[in-house]
Amino acid sequence: MIVARRATPDELPALARLWEAGWHDAHDGLVPPALVALRTPESFLARLGDLGDALRVAGPPGAPLGLCAAGGDEIDQLHVAAEARGSGLAAVLLADAEARLAAAGAGVGRIACAIGNDRARRFYEKHGWRGGRETTRIAGRFELEVFLLRKRLRPTEDTTMRYSLDALPEHEVFPGFHGRFVHSEGMTFAWWTVEAGAEVPEHEHPQEQVVNLLEGSLALTVAGAEHVLHPGDIVAIPGGVRHAARALAPCRVLDVFSPVRETYRFPA
Repeated sequence: MIVARRATPDELPALARLWEAGWHDAHDGLVPPALVALRTPESFLARLGDLGDALRVAGPPGAPLGLCAAGGDEIDQLHVAAEARGSGLAAVLLADAEARLAAAGAGVGRIACAIGNDRARRFYEKHGWRGGRETTRIAGRFELEVFLLRKRLRPTEDTTMRYSLDALPEHEVFPGFHGRFVHSEGMTFAWWTVEAGAEVPEHEHPQEQVVNLLEGSLALTVAGAEHVLHPGDIVAIPGGVRHAARALAPCRVLDVFSPVRETYRFPA
């Protein structure tokens, strides 16, 4: 049985080597070279000494095969030796970290995942983590766009959310596209009032999008193919597929995104 446990002092050199190999495997080519240059063998050993009780490991005593650091509301590091991938060891470390954050009072946890590290993102999503692209600061001075994933770790007494559409603030995200937005833990709902002739330029995003035309007429171009939508028409667009829109008449549209479309969160 795989068990998450505290590291022993004699394991720190081996853990530093494991962390170094895992970090470079996950980040080289995806983050700025200046950040990669900071991640020397000595830096991993020094950082291990600073983790204290935030660190847990798994694997045979004296020969750990994985490590995880978690504190506050964040799972900061999770790395597994190549030979232990697929063994369930990573899932054990992740579950232990989730339990530790919840026990410390975190209601919702977060994990930052490098854009392009699809293997890690798929692993977290398999275990219920959801999110989208956000900008964060790494090592105190690098502004990077990452996948910031979140998961509810502790239930609240009542997680029901109720809104009045008319009371939601309206934002003109594109010229002529006026939106009102609601975000759940895993989805974003966007109600659009669109002026005739307004356009959304071709773009893409990692979220799946379901377009529901409620009123009017909308030309939706997906992967180069144009679809003219009428009330009641619904189009599902996979994440990462380029698309654009043009209102042929005044429109009302409901878009649903999964996971959350973080760029549509606006200050209260």
